[in-house]
Amino acid sequence: MTSSGGGGGGKPKPDYISFKKTDMSGRPLEGAEFTFYDQKGEVMAAAVSRADGSLRIAKPEDGTYTFRETKAPEGYALNPDTFTFTIRGKELITGTYEIKNEELKVVLKKEDGMTRELLSGARLQVIPTDGEGEILEGVTGEDGTLTLRLLKPGAYLVREMEAPEGYQRTGQEYHFTVHPDGTIQGNTTIINFKQEKRLGIITAWYRPRPLSGQGHLTGEGGDRTILATGDEQPVYELAALGAVSMAGLFLCFLRMKKRKAGKWFLAVTLALFTIFGSTRRTWASELQESEMVYVEKELNYPGVEDSFQPPASAGFTIQNHMTGREQKVFLPIIKAYDLNQRWEEGFRLELDSGILDGDYYLLGDRAVDRETFLSEEGLRSCEADILKTAGLPPEGYRIRKVERDGRAIICTGEKRVRDCRAVYGGYVGLEEEGESRAAIGEGDVWAVPTYYDGNRGIYVLILGGILLLGIAWGLMSRPKLIPVFICLFASGVFLSAGSLAGMAEGYRKEARQYEVLREQTFSQEEVKAEESRISTPPPGGPASIDEKELRAANPDYQFWIRIPGTEVDYPVVQRPDDREYYLTRDFYGRESSAGSIFAEEGKLLEEGVNTVLYGHNRRDGSMFGGLKAFLDPDYRKAHPDLYLYCQGAWFRCPIRLAQVRPGEDKTLYQQEISGRVTLSTCHGQGQRMILQADLPEGFK
Repeated sequence: MTSSGGGGGGKPKPDYISFKKTDMSGRPLEGAEFTFYDQKGEVMAAAVSRADGSLRIAKPEDGTYTFRETKAPEGYALNPDTFTFTIRGKELITGTYEIKNEELKVVLKKEDGMTRELLSGARLQVIPTDGEGEILEGVTGEDGTLTLRLLKPGAYLVREMEAPEGYQRTGQEYHFTVHPDGTIQGNTTIINFKQEKRLGIITAWYRPRPLSGQGHLTGEGGDRTILATGDEQPVYELAALGAVSMAGLFLCFLRMKKRKAGKWFLAVTLALFTIFGSTRRTWASELQESEMVYVEKELNYPGVEDSFQPPASAGFTIQNHMTGREQKVFLPIIKAYDLNQRWEEGFRLELDSGILDGDYYLLGDRAVDRETFLSEEGLRSCEADILKTAGLPPEGYRIRKVERDGRAIICTGEKRVRDCRAVYGGYVGLEEEGESRAAIGEGDVWAVPTYYDGNRGIYVLILGGILLLGIAWGLMSRPKLIPVFICLFASGVFLSAGSLAGMAEGYRKEARQYEVLREQTFSQEEVKAEESRISTPPPGGPASIDEKELRAANPDYQFWIRIPGTEVDYPVVQRPDDREYYLTRDFYGRESSAGSIFAEEGKLLEEGVNTVLYGHNRRDGSMFGGLKAFLDPDYRKAHPDLYLYCQGAWFRCPIRLAQVRPGEDKTLYQQEISGRVTLSTCHGQGQRMILQADLPEGFK
């Protein structure tokens, strides 16, 4: 998927996004039709692939969109998948750019009805039942099969034109249906007998229970608070105190020289406000007026049968907290996982034998004799063939009872079901400008745009300092008070300078502690991991880490986390009986303002679990202080992964989102979200910086 378009002189050219259509070998395909859907689930565009396989649509606004193939090229199966792409600003941050098709074909098989021997030399004819299209013909080969390429999906019948040598030609017509996605239902095994036999062809149909989902709001309920992990060192406040004090000394100097320097006072106060105002800007401030929100919701589908999967997309409603306006969106599925697999009663399958006096009956690709077919025990022995005839996986159903009513046969029994949790999500563009927050309405979804409130305390301090300078400036007209103000401002300079120097030394000592720990445990020698694990060391990182040494130093050690491009390169700890223990303690359990990187209570790094990690937002960029850089799309694109070292192997985890969220929003902290690791730190007043990544597929 690519983006094109641009500016230049005159009327600007529209931007486009391009896709490519190919067969399984990569050869371009012409004539595939695609339909694109907006965030309301409505059709927003359609496109047809050209001779080079390319197609394009006008680039839509920011958000996550879906599309699917609605008509396949002639002779190819329709790709059944629903595809997604996400646009954010000028970037296409995720998406599928190449869609592949398999050829549309049918494989016919010729068998001896009694011995199941594969037969060559049978001439077969395949005819579209609608009378439109080419009649295909061919002869079975040495393996007893005949493969024919079809031009279109639909219903077909098979006739035998010439029987294999020594066999009677069957006058029975066989029927099968080719679905648009290339799947085939019906009879594709043609039976021959050396002597004439009456053959009944059994058809089957199954009416499954409709699939229905129940919403589960990630982030609702629970009394667990999100831990505050800001850096409480008053660095900015002390810097502001020092700057105000130095400005006061400068004004005292002007007064001692008996200069009328009102313009200097105005210049100094304006400079102070501008400098500190600019230093408080962060990456988040650039996203203050963003209209993009990340929406995510989990739906529970109870009692889903083996033969069914959750829908590829689902519709939800976002409600604007400020205006009350609702916005409907359709979100693609992100992932799904199964729970509570079990067997349930209620399976019912209906069969039609076609004739009552057949010598043999065809079940799928197997012919059974009359005696077997007419006995309940014999029919139950054909359970797998009956289920295949209905297009059902044999391992997911059990036939317990067979009842007959003329040609009709009713099979009842058990079906294997599971509760399926499907997570839907994506970026959504808000409809109205100026929205600072959207929240959930009852039964709806959290939709919180990234916004930045700022830390107003520093501005209050600056304004207070300017007021103090103004008062001092007026009182300095009395020469006897100038020495008093010189002592006052000089004390402020020395106090701030000394305190900042002490804090800098504290930051240095804390950083050195982890440097020593890395020196003691990092190694460039690979450690043999479990056979099922492929270790992928991070760029610039060690090949292995001595986890035995780490556990000897602290039994609470769980795993190691490293994020290239940041200072994050730390052990992760977890205190089972006190979730706040490491908030103010280092890896060795000593009191520390930096604390440690620690995990929320509960299971860690498992499928079906969201592992939540906390770390302080340190002003020197240590711990989780560097996560805010990921709010810059270019930075995130250059650093797409974080790495975990666990049980002797490195695991690469793709970063899926980086956002600033209100402190009361618990959406991304829920632990029953499949296979994710969530990093959390404070960000300004009442906000959290969150970085979330997916665990590798199959991680255990």
